[in-house]
Amino acid sequence: MDYRTVITDLIPYIIKASLEIKRIYRESFDVTIKSDGSPLTKADLISNEIIVSGIRHLYPEYSILSEEMADDRSRLENDKGVFIIDPLDGTQEYVEHIDEFCVSIALAVDNEIVCGMVSVPTKNLIYYASSGHGSYRVSFDDCNDFHYGIGERIHVSRRRKNLIMLLSRSHLEKENDEILSRNAGRIKEYLEVGSCLKGCMIAEGSADVHYKLSPGTKEWDTAGIQIIVTEAGGIFEKPNGEVIKANREDFRNTDGYMILNSRDSRLFIPGHAEHHSAR
Repeated sequence: MDYRTVITDLIPYIIKASLEIKRIYRESFDVTIKSDGSPLTKADLISNEIIVSGIRHLYPEYSILSEEMADDRSRLENDKGVFIIDPLDGTQEYVEHIDEFCVSIALAVDNEIVCGMVSVPTKNLIYYASSGHGSYRVSFDDCNDFHYGIGERIHVSRRRKNLIMLLSRSHLEKENDEILSRNAGRIKEYLEVGSCLKGCMIAEGSADVHYKLSPGTKEWDTAGIQIIVTEAGGIFEKPNGEVIKANREDFRNTDGYMILNSRDSRLFIPGHAEHHSAR
C-alpha cells in the first residue's frame, strides 16, 4: 500500500478537527480533570469524534488507539495496522490560552510508524510525512486540492554546536538544570515549548534537540512527530539509542525519548553518559 494516500485521505478531517478546536478556543469552555490528572475539554472530544469517524469511514478494517477512547487491545492482533491519535495534544496549553497545541494522527503497521501528520491550529499549518517520501509543511489554505508533496519540504538543521534545545513548557523535569549546565558549551539557547510542536520545530530546523527522560507521555503524544522527524533527517529514539516501536502492549513511553537533528548532537545526559557525543 502507498501510505501517501492515507495522508491525502485524512487531510480534510485533521483540518475540520483543527477548525473546531480553534472555534472552541475563542469561546469559554469547561475543563474537567481525568483520572490521570490531565485536563479534558469539549475540544478534545469533538476533535476525536471527527477524526475517528473519518477513519472508520475510510479504513474500517484498521484499529484505533486514541487518547480519548478506551484501549481496544485487539489492535495488537490487527495485521492491517492501527491509527494512533491525539485529538488535542497540549490540552494544558489550550486551557491556559497558550498557542502551542496540536492534533496528531499516525498509522502504525508491523510496529512501525509508516505515515503521520500533525496540525498546528493556531498557525493553520500541517506537518506530514510518509516512510521514504520526506517531510513537508503546508498551510490549510493550500490543501483544497491536496496531493503528497504539496507545501514546503522540510529538513532538520545542520547545526552541531550552538544548539537550540527545547524543554517542555508544562512538564519541566528536574534533570533539565543539570543537562543545561553539563552541556553549556554546546547549547546556545533553550526554549520552553508545549505539545508535539517541539518535534515539528526540530523537523523544520528551527530547533535542534529535545530530551524527555520521564515516563509521562504515551504513544499518541509521539507517533505523529516520530516519522515527521525521521523523514526530515532527524533522530527519534529512546535516550539510550534504542528504536521506539509502535502499537505496543504498553503504550506508555516508559523510557522517555530524545529528538535530535543529528547523532552528533547528542548531549551529556545524567544516567546516559555512555551515549553522549564527542565534543
